[in-house]
Amino acid sequence: MGLENALSRIGRARAIVIYPMNALANSQLEELEKFVASSGVDEKLRPTFARYTGQESDSRRQEIATLKPDILLTNFMMLELLLTRQDELDQTVIDNARGLEFLVLDELHTYRGRQGAGVAMLVRRVKERLAGKKKLLCIGTSATMSNAENDEARNRAVAEVGSKLFGEPMGPNSIIDEHLARVTDPTAHGSSLGQTLRDAVTGQIPTNISNKALFHHPLACWIETEVGLIEGEKLRRRPPMTLGEAAEKLALTTGLGTEKCAEAVARILSVMGRREDLRGGTSDRAFLAFKLHRFISGAGQVYSTLEPASSRRIVLEGQVFHPDDESARLYPTFFCRECGQEHHSVSIVGGKVVARPIDEPPSDEVDPDGTEGGFLVPTVNEDFAFSGHISDYPDDWQETSPAGTERLKQSHRGKHEGLLLTLGKDGSSDSQGVPAWFFRGAYRFCPQCRHQPPSQARDINKLASLSAEGRSSATTPWVGQNPPGMVT
Repeated sequence: MGLENALSRIGRARAIVIYPMNALANSQLEELEKFVASSGVDEKLRPTFARYTGQESDSRRQEIATLKPDILLTNFMMLELLLTRQDELDQTVIDNARGLEFLVLDELHTYRGRQGAGVAMLVRRVKERLAGKKKLLCIGTSATMSNAENDEARNRAVAEVGSKLFGEPMGPNSIIDEHLARVTDPTAHGSSLGQTLRDAVTGQIPTNISNKALFHHPLACWIETEVGLIEGEKLRRRPPMTLGEAAEKLALTTGLGTEKCAEAVARILSVMGRREDLRGGTSDRAFLAFKLHRFISGAGQVYSTLEPASSRRIVLEGQVFHPDDESARLYPTFFCRECGQEHHSVSIVGGKVVARPIDEPPSDEVDPDGTEGGFLVPTVNEDFAFSGHISDYPDDWQETSPAGTERLKQSHRGKHEGLLLTLGKDGSSDSQGVPAWFFRGAYRFCPQCRHQPPSQARDINKLASLSAEGRSSATTPWVGQNPPGMVT
């Protein structure tokens, strides 16, 4: 949400939330926006929040420093810089957090070894500088951190990790565990469904079935109790199992064929994972959400030709020319981490565009022999919007001249503008070829969405390759919310 509400009150950062990677901060920023917007709280009373991770433009950083959001979302590397860097803007942002009340470490289980020790020291510096003698409430969120058999042992292990990271005494009673509840009929159990379960497997499952009907459906009850949960004094999640294992388990219970059971399991999962309003009901939630993992081997690097989108060719092995066309050059292809726009790392040598390894840093200047290194952005996609106009560049690159005209700031003017080329598939100039924008030097921004990655990062980290992931669950499709178990 915007920070304008902060103008009406004296603001300061009351909470800092630390994420191990920017993708998580980006995701949680979106969730916070939705949560606060639907909270029903009067707009003047709503908490303000902002992300400060190094992805922000100078103008956005200035806005954050001025408006002093209640909650600051960042990563541990940026927080370290905020505490140590002498930049006036960064110093203002961190000074706004004096009197800090809450410090949150997300994904606590990721902080181990040297990184864990570094984060633990960072937490202590934050406490000393921002909390002073005031008691700071430290909160950690995490996936499972212990496989101990009972709650007390698990909580004791988690508390020990929390104590080391936060430098605060924590006991088993400090740990808040999840509480699971049945969504199907709690009187129905997998071992007692008998013939009704067999009939459910052999019968038809309508696609417009309501949540009320699924509540009593024998196969839905069996899935929840035999695949999703372990029943006992306290409900627990079952370890993940493959669809094949679930089908074999159902076949053993019903005496039916494994193939038939596999079809039934897949069918009931696809129905339960859909929102009820897509099944003829009224609720916008899935009945029994689940998490399905697909394990896909990354392809690594991808190379493509300079041709129209409908005819360009793509290969996964690096070579100078396409194996079926010695006149078609191949270019290493990378993607904007925000919008997916493709970029090629290239050099212009003797008037011809050739491939350049992305880890070979390009110069911002033309080499003595006339060679230029940088990035080429083909305009072959229908939605490509960059035209080279001043307004197409990042906002913090622009300024108004004394004469009232828009122009690029001196730090960018005549240095970082794009050059529109029309290229044939061999990389040479061709009036009938593909239009593409060339930007000399290091990668600075995406001309499609104007996203600016941190300038200090390496180009290979600013852009994504074919197998790159923004977060660990990038290949994990979600269906619904709050899964009771996982099916692989």
